[in-house]
Amino acid sequence: MAPRTKPPFRADQVGSLIRPRELREARQACLAGKLSGAQLAEIEDRCIRDVIALQERVGLQPVTDGEFRRTSFREVLFDNVEGFSQERVETDFAFSYADGSTRRATPVPKVVAPLRRRGAMAAADFGFLKRETRGTAKAMLPAPSFAHWFIGDKALAGSPYADTKAYMADVARIYRGEVAALAALGCLYLQIDEVPIPVMSDPKVQAIIAQRGEDHRTLIDLYVDAINDAIGDRPPAWRSRCTCAAATRASLASAPAATSRLPSASSAGSRLTAICSNSTRRARAISCRCVSCRKTRSPCSV
Repeated sequence: MAPRTKPPFRADQVGSLIRPRELREARQACLAGKLSGAQLAEIEDRCIRDVIALQERVGLQPVTDGEFRRTSFREVLFDNVEGFSQERVETDFAFSYADGSTRRATPVPKVVAPLRRRGAMAAADFGFLKRETRGTAKAMLPAPSFAHWFIGDKALAGSPYADTKAYMADVARIYRGEVAALAALGCLYLQIDEVPIPVMSDPKVQAIIAQRGEDHRTLIDLYVDAINDAIGDRPPAWRSRCTCAAATRASLASAPAATSRLPSASSAGSRLTAICSNSTRRARAISCRCVSCRKTRSPCSV
């Protein structure tokens, strides 16, 4: 039987892969001014070619660049959109590790001006990946929720946005531009990494959100709307699958009105993949069902 060339695939991956030491050291050298941007790009190209070959060798049909050109999977949002401050502020959340230690999430900027798409979050890197792989090139984006979740409405203090809904609508507009750029490059597989929604199934996280004067159920509605708005202009040929984690289902159980608005397996659009934090890795894919399939007790994943 011929292998599938379009998603969904039986074997898949989140796509953020362990960066080689050479690449990590080169990026630090570039940040320190000891290596030029062009030299760093040459090392990135070589490392990406190697990791593409690895994925193809083990038989994966969806192939990513490992996010090797990113300092962090979420930073492409802040780095390529104007309107965020240069100054960073501490986030409200910390990561917990298996040994009992914790680490606060990396500081994030605040909003200081109307948002404008300055560069490509994923499209600029996608062209190289598509040219280099024989498989299905897969693009990844952090979910629109990352623009708000880490510090909530505090991000908007002193900004030109009158309310959170207006701000998230502008974030979604930025994403529509990115989706259009990816589609123009021939992208057939886009993964949106939605972390905040499943994380809000944790009562401790809910308590932190309540302490800052917000309701996690309201945020679920806000973030679901942002996803649907972000992919609203997707190409008709794109398929949509909401691959929701068990944690996502628990989180949405307290806000059933939101569940029916998630992209369903039968609608046209991009693939939405939910991921959750892990004590030993940044994130991992977990067993999943979309909300519509939950009603039939049949998993949507193939």
